[in-house]
Amino acid sequence: MNEEKAVVFKSTDAEVEYWKLRVEDVKDCLHKLQQESEEYVFESQQLEKELEATIDQNEQKIKELTLVTNKIQIELDMQKNKVEQLGRDNNNLEQKVSTLSEENLLLHEHIRELEQKNDNLETCKRIMEESINDIKVSFDNALEKNAILELEVDEKETMKEKLQRLIDERRELQQELLVKGKLPMLEKRRKYKNPAPQPPKKTLEAECQTTPTKNKKIRFKAFRAFSSLCSKNQKRTN
Repeated sequence: MNEEKAVVFKSTDAEVEYWKLRVEDVKDCLHKLQQESEEYVFESQQLEKELEATIDQNEQKIKELTLVTNKIQIELDMQKNKVEQLGRDNNNLEQKVSTLSEENLLLHEHIRELEQKNDNLETCKRIMEESINDIKVSFDNALEKNAILELEVDEKETMKEKLQRLIDERRELQQELLVKGKLPMLEKRRKYKNPAPQPPKKTLEAECQTTPTKNKKIRFKAFRAFSSLCSKNQKRTN
């Protein structure tokens, strides 16, 4: 796998859709690898059966040739005039046996290569499954953090609206008291009571504005985790 470039998302839904598509792509790749593995296993089994049948035939031929050789050895005593011809026939038979043995060795070597390829495919399949599980965990964590941040944003917006309503009500009360001439008396009472100061509006707005920045950091961390997993997968495959 190649290293992923940074992706900027316009919204959380776009980010979620992007990661869903990435997971589906990895699943498709895994499905293809599974199909290739099954094809290799099937071909290997078929070839193994054919090789076993060929080996049985060759062993039977070797036994028959051995019997023929024994008969020839017996006939040598009876027919000395045919020793030279029978010797040539014997040499030819030995060459055939050697050729069959070499072919048998090559077939065994080919079987070992197919088994090695099958092991490599199974290893690749296991690595892909681990990568998919890691991506799912990172994706779920990112969704959970985004949901928490959205709840915090909604709560802060609600608090901001309530604070604004209280400020408006306080302004209206002050205006009414000014009209009635009771504002000085109210100021004296406040000095004695020392009420807790209201949180400034600018501070609440600043807190609300920091939420998108935190959201971007969460997205960036999720993207870095996915890129790291892809890099590890590439190293394992190589």
